[in-house]
Amino acid sequence: MASDVGSGNPQFSGLGDCLAKTMKQGGFFSMYAGFGVSVVGIVAYRGPYFGIYDTLKQVNPYKNDRGATGLFSTFVIAQTTAIIAGVLAYPFGLVVSRFVVANAPGVAERGKHVTIGETYRSLVDGHGVVRGLWRGWPSQITCTFASGLMLVAYDEVKALLHG
Repeated sequence: MASDVGSGNPQFSGLGDCLAKTMKQGGFFSMYAGFGVSVVGIVAYRGPYFGIYDTLKQVNPYKNDRGATGLFSTFVIAQTTAIIAGVLAYPFGLVVSRFVVANAPGVAERGKHVTIGETYRSLVDGHGVVRGLWRGWPSQITCTFASGLMLVAYDEVKALLHG
């Protein structure tokens, strides 16, 4: 439905209409054909995200400092963690976003839908594995600031509640 907004040729009259037409075309599983790769991407992000963070905060020499130095060192660890996890999971988000764009109304040829596999192959065949799947990853760094702040805030709230 997002590709429909502002297109000048709206195909949906609202969210309900969008869901009904999508279900009519391909059934329940057509609602989001990129679901599987999204789940894998979430695991690929959240696993390192929490694992690396928990590991690094244990070796933080300032972990018991409740002042500015402790907060700053925790944020540096959280930011580093979010960047690493973001870079590791970046290919999954890239494949899903390219898949969605390739199948957007008005972009894909009528009646021809691109699969996740075809999307992946087009990225790898065109540029190779590393360049094709991590193309644009530096932009991920700008998306990690809030994530790092949330890790620090979570730890601070947890410390306040559990003394």
